[in-house]
Amino acid sequence: MNEVWIASLAALWVLTLFLAFLLVGALRQIGIIQIRLGADPGALITRSGLERGSIAPDFVLVNVRTQQRVHLSSLPKRPTVLVFISTSCSACVTLVPHLNEVLATRGDDFEFVAICRGSMDACRALLSDTGLRAQLLHDAGGTTEMAYGVTLTPFTFVLDADRRVLVRGIANSWAQLESLLDQEGSLEPNPPAGTDAEPALMQE
Repeated sequence: MNEVWIASLAALWVLTLFLAFLLVGALRQIGIIQIRLGADPGALITRSGLERGSIAPDFVLVNVRTQQRVHLSSLPKRPTVLVFISTSCSACVTLVPHLNEVLATRGDDFEFVAICRGSMDACRALLSDTGLRAQLLHDAGGTTEMAYGVTLTPFTFVLDADRRVLVRGIANSWAQLESLLDQEGSLEPNPPAGTDAEPALMQE
């Protein structure tokens, strides 16, 4: 009986050491990957879209939920987050849970508005399927998207209380949305020839 117990104990120790070896190897590989990738650079600050410091043009769009017309100028006078999405954009659908989470934690500081390009039925289906909590406005024909210089989605603007553009860029996750709200991010690499690189944004 003692021999069986000793053999079982030895087998347990061997298994424990083997699992510890695997764990150390996995942690080492994770560390190597993190070193190679670096820290999350945050949102991608692009050179497309309205210039920082410019006044965002007013719009009149239909609220997908209520079918009421909404003016940008009629929104509460506080900082506003405008997120441009489209019904054919899979990254936009993936972004919605992150947007909901940011709204839940920063909704007292910002007004959150999503602007949807696509048919009204498609935008209504996106709203139903994703559970988006922000206002969803229908941009028929993408006219507002064009007025704001948006060339791809999802694309986010952060406006101050006077509708002045503080920052704009591409954000695909909770962390990247947060970085935009804090006016941080990484510049778009390789600016076109003949253009000056924008200065890096710093947290205020």
